[in-house]
Amino acid sequence: MAQAPQGLTEDELALFTFFGEFWTGFRALPQLHPSDLEEAAFQLHALGRIIGMMAAHRAHPDVIPNRSGTPIEEGLAKHMLSRRAALLAHALGLPGQGRVLTRRPRLAD
Repeated sequence: MAQAPQGLTEDELALFTFFGEFWTGFRALPQLHPSDLEEAAFQLHALGRIIGMMAAHRAHPDVIPNRSGTPIEEGLAKHMLSRRAALLAHALGLPGQGRVLTRRPRLAD
């Protein structure tokens, strides 16, 4: 069996960099509520876990299957990363982040 690619893709690493830049900028803003920083950190950690599981799945698809039980294709992974980044940017009110899809595309059976 061929060795699966290990580690994070360039797109995944770019998102982690974006999360760090977001955190630095968000932390510098005046907070409206005492739990703002804690909530933002929790959400960023959740997004990081999702991205980390993509790399774990690529390395060990037999242990970490996706919902359909088949390997995640690189194109689908990139699409989902772009969608998550767009949703995060939209939720944060960042300009110029493009169209945000409200429905997940259907996977072919």
